[in-house]
Amino acid sequence: MRVKQSLIRMNKWQVDEKRRHLSDLLVLRDDMARKLAMLEESLQREQALVRASADTNADVSHAYGVYAASVIKQRENLKHSITAIDGQVNEAEAAITEAFQALKRQEAALASQQRREQKKRERKMQQELDERALEQHRRRRRF
Repeated sequence: MRVKQSLIRMNKWQVDEKRRHLSDLLVLRDDMARKLAMLEESLQREQALVRASADTNADVSHAYGVYAASVIKQRENLKHSITAIDGQVNEAEAAITEAFQALKRQEAALASQQRREQKKRERKMQQELDERALEQHRRRRRF
């Protein structure tokens, strides 16, 4: 029984570790999404500035082109990273489900074993009580 209890503790620890890993992945994905949103906002601000100053300064339009190319590359990198993290999140969720199911199977097996042992103790106790009662009955009949 102690072995099963140790296995259950180990599986609980594994489930907790997998949940922490999933949490870290979700935080990372949210951080990437936040960076992507900030990048989009920055791009819109720059576009507004370029439109406002395009008439007065041609160098601004040229600089914006370089900036826009950089932002597009960053956007693609962030989207690719978010997609990769989404795949890892799916894998982590599947691993958690599997580990949780294994934990529940072991807990059920332990509970079943404990019920069997309890019934065995109860039968043994009942047999002892029956033997005592029978012995008392025999003693009373002798007198």
